[in-house]
Amino acid sequence: TLFNQVVDLAYKEKADIFIVDGVDAVVIDRATADAFAKMGLRCIIGIETRYNPLGDIADVIIKLRAVNTDYATIRRVEIQKARGVSIKKPVWYMAILPNGPVLLSNERSYPLESSRVPAPGLLAQLLSDVPLGAQIAVYGHSQWITAAVVDTLNAVAYVHKPYQMQFFKKAKTRLVSIYEHRRLEHYAERVVSRYIITLDAEYVPRRYRDFRSTSAVWVDLYTTPPNQLEYDYVIYVDDKVARVEFSRTPLERKELQLP
Repeated sequence: TLFNQVVDLAYKEKADIFIVDGVDAVVIDRATADAFAKMGLRCIIGIETRYNPLGDIADVIIKLRAVNTDYATIRRVEIQKARGVSIKKPVWYMAILPNGPVLLSNERSYPLESSRVPAPGLLAQLLSDVPLGAQIAVYGHSQWITAAVVDTLNAVAYVHKPYQMQFFKKAKTRLVSIYEHRRLEHYAERVVSRYIITLDAEYVPRRYRDFRSTSAVWVDLYTTPPNQLEYDYVIYVDDKVARVEFSRTPLERKELQLP
């Protein structure tokens, strides 16, 4: 009865869009379906968790699922139906963090309007500029050398041991434990830094890298070779040279002699 009263109200107010959240808890009968058809709504959106009794009535059907963890609630948003609109990415993920909701995405493509910025540190002599959202892997046997290569202003670096803070002279360092580093907040938080640098990247689960935004350039430092397919650029560094081993775009220069 209450739902039908809301339908009547939407009709009287001449609403353009009607959103039903938790539509699986509503009983839709033929009379209600006929009322929707007569309302002349521009769009009917049904948000469901299990099934959607709106069926063919709704213009848009969104299915939600939630997974609760110790650090966040992850909501899976699936657009099951969008009448008249082509949906390029039907599934999105949203994290509900203590500081608010954050939209997550694992898309590797960059928006056309995304700006390009210089590569961090000495890599600017190799990569020239990179799009925001790019993920760069740098590996070598010496952490302080790889850190020095990407050390740059307007960057934040996550380190796990007090002595690692000495690796960076320009970037702002944050001392966190491995457990804290693996938490979602470090990758979903709103940061003002242009570059995010991660030491001991092999300890960070791959799935957490899917949550990275396109508002910064992400640099992971490894002591072992990373998986090239998971990055836009892979650079090997030793005490003499920095060498590009993988790049999604052709580069004029592949090697840089280190001072």
